[in-house]
Amino acid sequence: MLIKNFFKKSLVPLGLVGSIGGFIGDVLKPFADFGFIFLLISLAGALITGISLLYFKNKEGKIIHKEKWVAGFLFFLLFALMWGIYIPISKAGPPQGYLADNIDAISRLQTDVLKIGEDVTEIKGDVKKIDSKLDNITAKITQVDLNGGIISDPRTPQEWYSNAVLYKLKGMNEDAIKAFEKFFNFNVTYLDPYLQYIEVAKNVKGTEYVTDFFTRLSEKYSSNQTVKLMKAKIIPDRSERVKQYEKIYSEGDPGAPLLYMLITEYSYANLPQASMLDREKEVKYLDKLNELPANKQLKEYFVSADMLTEAQKILQTENNLNKTGPLGDMIKNPVQVQMYPIGGGEYSIVFISTDYLATNIFYRIDGNGEFTDTGENKAFGMQTSQRQPKTDIQAKLSKGEHKIEVKYIVKSGEESKVYEYKLKAE
Repeated sequence: MLIKNFFKKSLVPLGLVGSIGGFIGDVLKPFADFGFIFLLISLAGALITGISLLYFKNKEGKIIHKEKWVAGFLFFLLFALMWGIYIPISKAGPPQGYLADNIDAISRLQTDVLKIGEDVTEIKGDVKKIDSKLDNITAKITQVDLNGGIISDPRTPQEWYSNAVLYKLKGMNEDAIKAFEKFFNFNVTYLDPYLQYIEVAKNVKGTEYVTDFFTRLSEKYSSNQTVKLMKAKIIPDRSERVKQYEKIYSEGDPGAPLLYMLITEYSYANLPQASMLDREKEVKYLDKLNELPANKQLKEYFVSADMLTEAQKILQTENNLNKTGPLGDMIKNPVQVQMYPIGGGEYSIVFISTDYLATNIFYRIDGNGEFTDTGENKAFGMQTSQRQPKTDIQAKLSKGEHKIEVKYIVKSGEESKVYEYKLKAE
């Protein structure tokens, strides 16, 4: 009778509590195994109520509040059974849980609510990476609280880095800036900690403060190429910023961080309306990066696995766009020359430019004299909104092979190299 009454009165509450518990366990699955936690709570509850049934009796030996203790015991026992079934089903499901896998709103909720939990787990790996890779550093982290705790007395670069990223995640930007700056005093060559620092410091302190900081840091560590890069990165004008990068490049021994920064400056994301001359430079930097030995590849200069993945995606995209297919051929040969006879020893020479930013085309035949401008085409291009080069000329040529040299100037004023073609007049 007690069991019958229990099910009659408790069916709806059981279903409601079970549904809420299942929802919590599934949504918070990436953070912790709540199914196992709820199972332990249920077993503990069943144990406590079971003991109460045995020991809480009156003088006559009857159980005090017997119906309530039986109901409690059955309640916890059923939940223990439910969680025992739930756990293997949950483990067999997607890592983010069934709800997040099927409902976008739940997935977004996980991302927002669990961001710190996920990032702190990443920091654990990042800190270990720093610990194993920084030269002349042997101190081990002993105080990192993976639930998001700040190390109270940081001394090693690993501890300063851990604090910096955790402060940043918590929105404690002033403290994050101080911790990053302490970390950089260990002559850090990794790229991504500086990028994180700039993101925060520019917003909080302003460009002038960040410029002053990197000026002082570059004076202190004059041979650290990554620090030089960061001093250039905060220059607001792109052309001036690229000039500084290329100046560092001209000093020799360009490292992966420098090549990566140059590639991003010429990427489609940052320079969608680039000339073929710009694309040619990007290809040069991509080739240089790919030629670096394994121990100097870009992955050696990233601490954060997520930021490295993003960087690698950018590089893969730029490689695919610039080095394969028709665009790869156009970058190598942005201007073509064709020749057609028109009679009386006269020939039409046609210059086919695939660089839509070209404003002037210059040519020279058989190395005679200076280069000559083909002239202006009065039609204005939609892309450049300025002078368009004339793409054909007429010339009197003798029969036989002729050398045609051609170069061009783009909208920015930059001049291409000289392309040479040998054509036969028949």
